[in-house]
Amino acid sequence: MSLDTQHTDERWLFRQIAEGDEAAFERIYRAYVPQLASFLKRFSVSDREVDEIIQETFLRVWLQRDKLPEVEFPKAWVFRISSNIIFNYMKRSVTEENAKNVIGGNAQHKHNDTEETLHLHQLMAAIARAVENLSPQRKRIYELSRHDGLTIPEIAEKLGLSNNTVKNTLTSSLQLIREFLQEHGYDINYFLLLSFTTYIGLTENAG
Repeated sequence: MSLDTQHTDERWLFRQIAEGDEAAFERIYRAYVPQLASFLKRFSVSDREVDEIIQETFLRVWLQRDKLPEVEFPKAWVFRISSNIIFNYMKRSVTEENAKNVIGGNAQHKHNDTEETLHLHQLMAAIARAVENLSPQRKRIYELSRHDGLTIPEIAEKLGLSNNTVKNTLTSSLQLIREFLQEHGYDINYFLLLSFTTYIGLTENAG
């Protein structure tokens, strides 16, 4: 695919995402994640921190999807969001001046970043409340996946359940979490929620 064709395709996908097309969002996500991961690793952050920054980047893309039709260069726009996030992350561990020297800070976005960070914290709190509302078994399986990082086969063995039972429980839990968020005013893409809550092994290790 030529650069011009790829650019046109990305702009078309952005317009589709603006209309709530989750399949288009997933295509952009899968296309950009490897490039973003390579970019972020230049700043000597851990793999876990890279994953968290990528998740926050795409959460912001989804939350700002009303702006997407006006974005002329999609990849640059997404990378700028990620750069702002890594800049704020680095400010917490080094002086602001040193962080600016490393990635050339973006002070003009400080107000927007503060609002987005507040929204992110509110969303995470809402997800935590949603998890507390799950049945004991759903909550246990969710926590073994989300917090302990166990795969579906590992959870099944630990709890004496079948792989399909664990997989179906995780899937239904995710749907319940999404419904809870929607009831409380959070419109979040299903694929992003899957990534954001990091269900380890829900798709790749379903076994």
